[in-house]
Amino acid sequence: MTEPAGPSVGVTGKFAILGIGVLPALALSSIAVMLPTIADAFGRDPNDLQIKMVSTALGLGTLMGAPLGGLLADRIGRRLTLMIAAAIFGVHGCSIMLMNDLWSIIAARFIIGLATGTLGVGVAAVIGDLFTDNRQSRWIGYAGGLPAGLTLILIPLTGLLTDHGWRLGFSLYALAVPIFFAVMFGLPKLAPKDKGGGKLFLPLNKLPVNALLLAGILGSLVTGTSLYWPFRLREVGITKAADIAIHALPQVLCITLFALLYGLIRRRLSVRAVFLVSALLSAVGIGMIAFAPNHLWIIAGLAVEGVGIGMMTPNLTTYALAISPMEYRGRILGLVKGVVYGSPFLTQFMLYPLSQIGGSAMALVGICGMSLLLALGVSRGWIGRIPDQAPVLA
Repeated sequence: MTEPAGPSVGVTGKFAILGIGVLPALALSSIAVMLPTIADAFGRDPNDLQIKMVSTALGLGTLMGAPLGGLLADRIGRRLTLMIAAAIFGVHGCSIMLMNDLWSIIAARFIIGLATGTLGVGVAAVIGDLFTDNRQSRWIGYAGGLPAGLTLILIPLTGLLTDHGWRLGFSLYALAVPIFFAVMFGLPKLAPKDKGGGKLFLPLNKLPVNALLLAGILGSLVTGTSLYWPFRLREVGITKAADIAIHALPQVLCITLFALLYGLIRRRLSVRAVFLVSALLSAVGIGMIAFAPNHLWIIAGLAVEGVGIGMMTPNLTTYALAISPMEYRGRILGLVKGVVYGSPFLTQFMLYPLSQIGGSAMALVGICGMSLLLALGVSRGWIGRIPDQAPVLA
């Protein structure tokens, strides 16, 4: 029988853990629906780099915010760190409704990224502190799957609001307010794991090189694809934001379902096997989107990719927790999650020449190649040895 690793958490605390995940999911998923309308409002070409940066600035902020959040979570405690991040997320997200130029929006998205990175690290650290064994796997899946399921409502709602003005979609960032109070009153006040006696930054010999390599490719699959599939839909005749949102729902449903099933999957597959299977599924799905002759193929491709993402994302968190000493847990999680969300900001520059040659389809081919390289690298050990952690039977 598996017992919690730390203090028990009540209904409000569980709501806080699940609610924290809603905010990063909202910041990541809603912008894909809004991008075409924002491009139209500012008179920009869909492949304009500044339009892409409205989305990827979040990743750059997360790349910096996740390590910072990990440091704060270790030094000042998980709960206070999460409260600060939720407040910053809500204030800056809603402030975009008052902005009139793209650079201001990009700057605000960067700050939201700082908060997003901190939220993702903080909730993973809380789960690592409170749960062990298969309970930990289940809650990692819940923390990713249930918020993703809520986006089944939030994405269409974003589309409907955006069709009445691009600013209205950002009103959903006010969801940070109830989550702030749930964190304040629901989570136990766990003592900081590192009260300052240790090193401020992660020692080089603790740097999780394998996990960072995996995170870089995973980030391009999870968030990089969203830069291009909405424009593939436009190329096959789907133009309204609300319609684009509806076409994304099968992917969100698959991500939700397989994240929720992650605890069950880990009873049967090792960490290494999950990485391999999910990378292959992602490659197939992205390839289908890239070569889709119509919108039905794009829907199917998004769904297949969603299965891969639903398994791969919690698997990376499991791997990162497994290799993290307690006193460095926040900082290692911060580095890993920072690379996941920050990598699309960097890969967009690599994919930009491809998009200029063959549009969104050619850029997606490039991401498909990354997924195949991940599968090959995991199977052949090119990324480094991933411990073939046994399935969790507890």
